[in-house]
Amino acid sequence: MALKAEALMRAHGWVPSTAYPGALEQWPCRCGVCGNQVEVTFAKVQDRGQDRCGPCSKEALSARLLAGQAQRAIADLVAADWEPLASYPGAHRGWKALHGVCGQIRYPRLSEIRAGEVCCSACNGSVRLSDEEAAEFMRSAGFKPLEPYPGSQVPWRAQCLRCGAIGSPRYSSARKGVGCLPCGEIKKWSSRRANFSVQAEAEMRAVGLEPLEACPGTLARWRCRHVACGREVYPIHHLARVGRGVCRQCSGSPLIEAAEAVERITTLGFRPLEPYPGGTKARWRMQCLSCELVVTKKIQGAGGCRSCRPFGASHGLPALVYVLHHPELNAVKVGITNIGTTRLADHRRGGWNTTHTEYFATGADAYDVEQAVLRQMRIGLGIPPFVSPGRMRQGGATETADAALIPADGLWALVLQARDRIDTETTDAYVRPPAQ
Repeated sequence: MALKAEALMRAHGWVPSTAYPGALEQWPCRCGVCGNQVEVTFAKVQDRGQDRCGPCSKEALSARLLAGQAQRAIADLVAADWEPLASYPGAHRGWKALHGVCGQIRYPRLSEIRAGEVCCSACNGSVRLSDEEAAEFMRSAGFKPLEPYPGSQVPWRAQCLRCGAIGSPRYSSARKGVGCLPCGEIKKWSSRRANFSVQAEAEMRAVGLEPLEACPGTLARWRCRHVACGREVYPIHHLARVGRGVCRQCSGSPLIEAAEAVERITTLGFRPLEPYPGGTKARWRMQCLSCELVVTKKIQGAGGCRSCRPFGASHGLPALVYVLHHPELNAVKVGITNIGTTRLADHRRGGWNTTHTEYFATGADAYDVEQAVLRQMRIGLGIPPFVSPGRMRQGGATETADAALIPADGLWALVLQARDRIDTETTDAYVRPPAQ
């Protein structure tokens, strides 16, 4: 079968490059017409008699169509006093011919001749520009030609003398005033930006704000002065133009002035140890009025002292970091508890076994280690919580993990790494002041 298939392919003008793959499989062959390497199926050659590749088939079809139109095309060309000097290329392509009126060889288009146009530049008064004249005009229009003049309707590779962009403008387009496309885009957006800036300034003044700088954009903070109170503010345009976020001071937003900030932290049970840093998101060093522990925290979202709170592990007392294992659930857990509490006993009644513990002088240090382990387990290793809250009435389900993903010994190794790595004098640590 393979020999017969190869013989049939050669009979139709194909030269196989590989062994016969099958009737419906693509068979790499060389086209006998153009010599290009293509893929064709044996079934198409056998059933349809395909004897050439796709591009060759299109060329053959075009040649047949032109051949059918050539007789009429020649008659129309001769009727317009032209003598064809080449085969018919198509109605919209230049056709080499001799003009009987002036005896010049030109390349008229049959479509223009049929439309009644005089396609001879020597007879219709149009004279082709020289390369120097065309190049001089392009330079005056802002372009530096990078190749010889190809004709008025042909894209001409040139470089813009303003922005340096390389494009292909037509000489005829340049004559009509069409310039560089990138420069046109820049001009368009610059105009839009200028119009937007004028409109934005008007909108800001309409809500009582006087801009002190150019518009930075609708989503950026804009330095302005609030006319009502005279303060310098930084509103966002797209919010301020509808009356939102014009002036936080005048709108009654808290925690702006230093006196208000001191009053707020005093209410929370702290006294400041340094001047107000000026922002609700800036860290501020303060001391608890009850236990005298020093802490550095932000005002925004600040709560009371963690060492004095009546729930959870106290940060001012000695504590343990522990690791538990639940054989039935095949789960592990990390947690902290103060010395002398019943936390481990509560877990033991729930089926948890204590595998490791580590003593810390303060609950703050134990808390930092626990949080570092949880961050490493959740973010670094991608291990999610394992036990549902309903299975742990004593709480702590968020600190659990699947023992198949990290065993108790592996979890304890994370505890020891966090213990060695954490610096107890960071801004998040609680430090008890020395005795007087």
